[in-house]
Amino acid sequence: MKHEDLLFSSLLFSSLLFSSLLFSSLSACSSSAVGSGALDPAQQQMLDRGLEVSSVAVKTGQPVAAGRMYERLSTSFPSAPEPKLGLAYMALHAGDFATADALFTEASSLTTLPALKAEALLGAGRASLGREDLATAKTHFLAAAELATGTSVAPWVMNGLAVVAALEGDYLLAEQHYKAALAGATHPLITANLLRTLIEAGRLDEARQLHASHDNTYWVASDRVELPQLLKNSDRTHPGPAGHPSKEGSRFYKGN
Repeated sequence: MKHEDLLFSSLLFSSLLFSSLLFSSLSACSSSAVGSGALDPAQQQMLDRGLEVSSVAVKTGQPVAAGRMYERLSTSFPSAPEPKLGLAYMALHAGDFATADALFTEASSLTTLPALKAEALLGAGRASLGREDLATAKTHFLAAAELATGTSVAPWVMNGLAVVAALEGDYLLAEQHYKAALAGATHPLITANLLRTLIEAGRLDEARQLHASHDNTYWVASDRVELPQLLKNSDRTHPGPAGHPSKEGSRFYKGN
């Protein structure tokens, strides 16, 4: 598997899901800080207001302002994981994977809440993929999986494990992880990744059936063009029997 293919996957995941995952982390702010007992009510209110301002800045396309606020909050409340998560997502979105990895890892160490810790570990795994460190990404995703059951990030943790398995060439395991992810959230990006894995494994008929089972509007905009083209190209790149994957579809994995 080419390193640039791995990098493509992480970058694309960042651009598509940066905002939604960042906002989900912000929604857990109050319970995290209060639960730790580290902040008094006035401090908690100040933190919550700062996070709200940062969230609005992100939503309105003001990343510089958001970053400055996260930095201030991180300095003022060093034991709070949420500002670190905000900075980590921004670093990930910018392609600064080393900084993102460090910040996600730090955030995970600052909380005992399973959902928030799992999200931080998921982010660390994504950053590790961006650093082309498949082994560390797998370690982070496995740690997140132990905490993510029943949380909103659980399907994306399984998607991360599936991407790692696919990049390692273990397509059966990747398929199992993708199906587990889809059992928790029927998301078109995850479905598209499963389709790509079937193509990689040479199971073209199953890939076509999966693609045909969804209306074109189900897929994200880029996949509405890309998936039919990938299936068409695979007719030429898979002349042999199933189980002998080509490299054609490998760079198109999305979602981590």
